[in-house]
Amino acid sequence: MRHGLWALALVVGLAQAAPLRSTLDDQKALAVTVYNGDLALVKDTRQVELPAGQSMLELRDVSAQMRPETALLRVADGKPIALLEQNFDFDLLTPAKLLEKYVGREVRVLRTNPASGADSSETATVLAASDGVVLKIGDRIETGLPGRLVFDAVPDNLRDRPTLAVSLDSAGAGQRALELSYLTGGLTWQADR
Repeated sequence: MRHGLWALALVVGLAQAAPLRSTLDDQKALAVTVYNGDLALVKDTRQVELPAGQSMLELRDVSAQMRPETALLRVADGKPIALLEQNFDFDLLTPAKLLEKYVGREVRVLRTNPASGADSSETATVLAASDGVVLKIGDRIETGLPGRLVFDAVPDNLRDRPTLAVSLDSAGAGQRALELSYLTGGLTWQADR
C-alpha cells in the first residue's frame, strides 16, 4: 500500500511541476528531406538542459502538420533517456477555440456605456460556442456577443503554437543533445523541366 501511495505522489508531483520548454533558440541543427506526395522528413536537433529523473519537456515550434505517430525522440549524445509518453498538442489558441473550451464554464462580459464610457461587468456561463455564442447571464439566455468576453485563463490544452509534449526519465542531469525526427505534410517541391 505504501509503495502505491509513493507512486501516486510521484505522478501527481510530475503533473504539477512546470514543464521544461524547448524552442527554436535551443535548435542546433535542422535537416529536412522533401518527398513527393506532400510528405517531408524533419530531423530537429536541440540542446536541452535536463534534470535527472522524470520530467515533462515541451518541444515547441514543430510542424503544425506533424504526423505524431511518426515522432521519434532520441539522445544524440550522453546518458540514455526513457520516453514515457508523448502528446502532440495542435489545438492552437484562437478566440473561437478559447470560447469552445469554456463551454460550461464562467466568463465575464464587459459592456461599455456609449454615453459615459464606463464599463460594467456581468458573470455569464457559456452554454454553446459552435454555431454562434449562447450565454446564460443571470436568469436570461443571450445569443451573440453582448460585449467583450474576459476569460480567467488559457486552458492547458490550448497552445499558442504546435507543441510535442513528452514525459521522459533521464538517467542523469545536464545538457543533452536531443534529436526529434518526424514526418510532416505541408512541404512540397517542384523541379523545372
